Amino acid sequence: MQFQIPDWWDEWVVIDEEKLMKGEDGWSLKEGAPARAKREFKATIEMIKMSQSPHKD
Repeated sequence: MQFQIPDWWDEWVVIDEEKLMKGEDGWSLKEGAPARAKREFKATIEMIKMSQSPHKD
């Protein structure tokens, strides 16, 4: 899966690589992120989770 990284991503998203290596949710928003970033971040994380979940046939 590929998605376009929004302009605000590097400024407002924190990635905890240790959590990611353990298979945990390692993405979070910094305190004070604007509403647009929060909305788009939530949608992006949901899209990532859906793409990683096993498909039921």
